[in-house]
Amino acid sequence: MTFKPMNRRSFLVTVIAAATVAGLWHYSGHATTISLYVDSAPNVYGSPAWAPWWTETKADVVAGTFQNLQTGTYPGTLDIDPYDEIVYSTLDLGKRLHWIYWMPGETVASLNGRFEVKWVIDWGGENWTQVGTSWALDSSDVGWSQPTRWEDYSGGVIGSLGFAWWSTDDDAPPFTTDTNPYNETDQDDIDALRLEVFKYQTFAEGFVRIRDDVNSEWEVSSLRVDVVPDGGSTLLLAGLAVAGLAGFHRRLKS
Repeated sequence: MTFKPMNRRSFLVTVIAAATVAGLWHYSGHATTISLYVDSAPNVYGSPAWAPWWTETKADVVAGTFQNLQTGTYPGTLDIDPYDEIVYSTLDLGKRLHWIYWMPGETVASLNGRFEVKWVIDWGGENWTQVGTSWALDSSDVGWSQPTRWEDYSGGVIGSLGFAWWSTDDDAPPFTTDTNPYNETDQDDIDALRLEVFKYQTFAEGFVRIRDDVNSEWEVSSLRVDVVPDGGSTLLLAGLAVAGLAGFHRRLKS
């Protein structure tokens, strides 16, 4: 599931439930089995590397050979660097987190009204999700929606939901020289946003929920990745939290 890019955007997914050490969440309901994985993928908005990544990922997931974060900074773990979730409109366009779900024996039509997803991240000590095109404080009933990025595939349904911070020309000097804040983003801007993420964010989580029919209770599970500080990062300080939220609310990108 994705949303159109918005003014100064960012986006991330949160999932909560029993994840194994390998980071695969597996749900077996009365009629449906769900497998849930995560990776740091090429920017779906324009990167030529996106289509090959998605083709290979679908094949690996269905074959049971997919490795979590296999194209991320820390393959085979559930740890990420902010570089794994920062996109931009220049250079190689960056990377974004994707949670991938696979449900054999289902179709998109059969899941209508029965399957929903959402993401959650923390920022400045609070947990946030997305409602429509806006940020919202997370709770059990907030942020859920039926996917848009899913498809019938190999006898089942496969899809993804994603999140990334969007770096702009004004994250570090020299600042933008025109009215477009995205067309001059360079490595200094990206590195500055990375340090900001280190200050305020510790995790991202992707959630899925399913029910047997529209009258049944939802079964919820999730898969979480943790932002791992490096030696040069600044850890979250309570005195910085309020100031950091101003930039956070301007950066929604899915």
